Parts: sequence; structure tokens; C-alpha cells
Amino acid sequence: MSTDAKEDELSLKIFIDKEKTKVLFAEAGNDFADVLLSFMMLPLGRIVKLVDGDNAPPTIGSLSTLYKGLTNPDTANLWTKYGKELLDNPRSNFDFSDLKVRVDDSHPSRNNFEGSCSEISSHENAICFPVSMYLKVTFQKSTNKLLFAQAGKDFVDYLFGLLLIPLGTVEWLLLGNTCVNNIDNLYKSIADLIYPDPEGHYTLPLLLNPGVYKSVNFVHCSTDLCCFHLDKFGEQTIVAGYRMYMVTDDLTVTHLSMSSTLSLLNQMKISLSDVEEVGFRVGKKELLSILKASLISTRALTDGLINPKLKEQPIPQV
Repeated sequence: MSTDAKEDELSLKIFIDKEKTKVLFAEAGNDFADVLLSFMMLPLGRIVKLVDGDNAPPTIGSLSTLYKGLTNPDTANLWTKYGKELLDNPRSNFDFSDLKVRVDDSHPSRNNFEGSCSEISSHENAICFPVSMYLKVTFQKSTNKLLFAQAGKDFVDYLFGLLLIPLGTVEWLLLGNTCVNNIDNLYKSIADLIYPDPEGHYTLPLLLNPGVYKSVNFVHCSTDLCCFHLDKFGEQTIVAGYRMYMVTDDLTVTHLSMSSTLSLLNQMKISLSDVEEVGFRVGKKELLSILKASLISTRALTDGLINPKLKEQPIPQV
């Protein structure tokens, strides 16, 4: 490529296998490497917002439909004021203004909270949800297809909290195995690229687990709890109230009611006699499995919860 690149463009030298029409590798400078590494700092919700256009279909597993639910008029009263504010505009700790090509225009914060999960859970402004939850899942008997799950606010807080977690933290939680191969490779290569800054400081911990934006600036899971730390308003939840919610396989969230249940069944042309409910105990292992499935599948509950459970043992009916 020409070295006469515009200010918002980067020059790359790409080596291609002519016979297979396949890229072998690219020769790039620090500017391009910085842009690639900055992907690890982006919250999942920000990535969805950047990738999905206004009229584009879902493109990132079930996360796109989860994020799209923020604009659903039927869920307008689902959020706390502050929760909606956070989810509408997920932010990073990283200042993207120094990059030659900016992938994100949001304003960063460097206000970080340090501490263990027990320290966070004792803080007055912390969302802490149990890593053991109960879901009641509704199936179609004739096909064994998952129709929806009935969930409490803890589970829904967890789902929407995922949109606030940076990609690097997701990789950290899933031990570098998200099944998004290119991103996994980028994450695993970071340790080989790390070097000290002029003051002798290393950026390795930040890139491997970037933390969360100042208002939800620390996520940590212990044996019993996962916590997000809030730093203002004192609202200890993302969703409002303590009612039950309907979560479909692609992570569409709505209020649960008899009318919404019947409406969904009518829409799918399924009779009540062809429906059964199964109870599930969901722990940290299952929560992380749902996170992993949400990145690559539009059936996050089936692929992240049901299929792994089926491999372990037959599912009891309730």
C-alpha cells in the first residue's frame, strides 16, 4: 500500500499465497498493533453498537438481540434510570484518542476500584448476584425445543451486565477460549508482544483483564458471588423491581405475564398441551457457558445451558 496514508488510515504490507488466494501474514507498524490490541478494551455492548448498524440484522451471537432489547418499547420500564444509562453507552477505561485510527469515540474514565469480591459485596454501591440461581425453562414437548426461561432479576442483571464487560475480561473469564478463534489468537499473543513503557511499567494486566468503565468498574466472581461495583446513585441493580422475566433462547428479555406467555405460544403456533416446564440450578459454570454461547450462537440458552446439561445427565421434569 502507499505510504501516503490519510490521517485516519494505516499502511499494511500484506503477503498472499497466489495459488490459494490466502493471506499469509501482514507486515505492520505499532499503530496497527495498537488498534488491534485496543479491541480487548472494548465492552461487549460497545462492540455490538459499533458493528451493528441501525438496520443491520443481529451479527454477534445472541448479544445483538440482547442489546437490541434496550430499544424495545415493551421493556421501557424494565430498567433503573442508571442501568439504562450504562447499557445505552457502555464505556471503556481506555483512552482511544491516542490511536491513529479510533475505533471508539466514547470518553474514558480512569477511576478504578481495587479489591476482592468480599470487599465489593460489603460496599454500599455494588451489584452482587449469587452464582447459584434457579431457572424454570419451558420446552415444546413434541420437539424438545426450548421456548423461553422464567428468570428472576438476578439472572437478568447478569445477562445485561455482560454488555458492560470488556472483551479482554471475557477472554480472561473464559481462559482464552471463547471459540471466536481470531480473538482468542489475539488474546493469547498479547504476552509475546508485551514490553515496558519508558517508566518501566507493563500493560499486560490491563490488556488481559481490562476491568470495566468507572460506573461498573470491577467485576469479580468468588465461590458464592459475582459482583459489579457502582460508584454513584446507590442503585444496586440494572433492572427495576423484583418481578419475573421471560428470556428467550436468543436472550430477548421481557416482563413475564400470562398474556406474554400466551402471546408467544400463539405466535409460534404451539398449544398449551405441547408445553412442559423443567427446572435448572444455574451456577458459575453455567453462567460462563451462557456467556461463551452468547458470543457465537443465536441460541445462547440451548447451547450454553441445555446442551451441556444433557451431556451430563437426563433433565428431570418439574
